[in-house]
Amino acid sequence: MKEEILNKETVYDQKTFIQLRLHELFVKIDAANANPFFFNHPLPGVPPSLYGLYNYQIAFNNLCSVLQTIHAKINKKEREEAEKQKTHLMSIVNVSFETKIKDPTGQRGIASNVGMKNNLMNKICKFRYLLEDYMSRHGFNPDKDDVGKAIIKM
Repeated sequence: MKEEILNKETVYDQKTFIQLRLHELFVKIDAANANPFFFNHPLPGVPPSLYGLYNYQIAFNNLCSVLQTIHAKINKKEREEAEKQKTHLMSIVNVSFETKIKDPTGQRGIASNVGMKNNLMNKICKFRYLLEDYMSRHGFNPDKDDVGKAIIKM
């Protein structure tokens, strides 16, 4: 019995776990994109890792994780383009799109810069599209017509 256990080979396919990781990341990204400007306050049921973040920041952080996951498979030119977009987004993702204002009656409030919001969301979407293109090109997300290029076989 002991000899039988020692002779068995471990079957481990990293590709399956990579595909599962990517799926889980995109589930989180899609959930955050449902209401991108929602601010996550410390509340029951909200994981502590999300406290103090807007959903668009969560989506961006998960897109960075997607890039880290596929990084080894993409070529140098693709890496440079992805890093360029990521760096640019990092410079604007933490800039506040809200401004404290005072109206003519002296009431204080917050005004939202809609142009900044739209610009930010467009850039996050472009970053996602870029990563999805790379995933398709390198077998992480093959076309239905060419499932033979998939990194895992379902």
